[in-house]
Amino acid sequence: MTDHRIPDYRIVDVKLDERTIIWRNADVEQERRVAIFDLLEGNSFKPLTDYEGGYAGPYKLVLRVEADGLGNFYTTEKLPLPDMPVFPTVYSADGERSNFMPFPTRSAACNVCHVGSAVIRFKE
Repeated sequence: MTDHRIPDYRIVDVKLDERTIIWRNADVEQERRVAIFDLLEGNSFKPLTDYEGGYAGPYKLVLRVEADGLGNFYTTEKLPLPDMPVFPTVYSADGERSNFMPFPTRSAACNVCHVGSAVIRFKE
């Protein structure tokens, strides 16, 4: 049994929720593996509040995207959008199909236009 009285403030495992973080392609998956490896290699993680019972690590992290019924996700963080306009691409849940916006946006406020009958459709 692990002795949790000695703090071990680090993340020792990262899992991606396969239901919400979908496979893109081999290059993207390799970048994800490298990013996770780099994160685990030398990290320090200490929650802002103490856990009940005094647990102080090590920690396992599960990442997932939570969306509403329309597929919208929300964040209180500023999105890392570039200063120049972008042409967003949306992928189907299986990663097999995609659709892109043929004109640029700077806002990422997709819900402003893509609501009701203006939903994003994928070509068959």
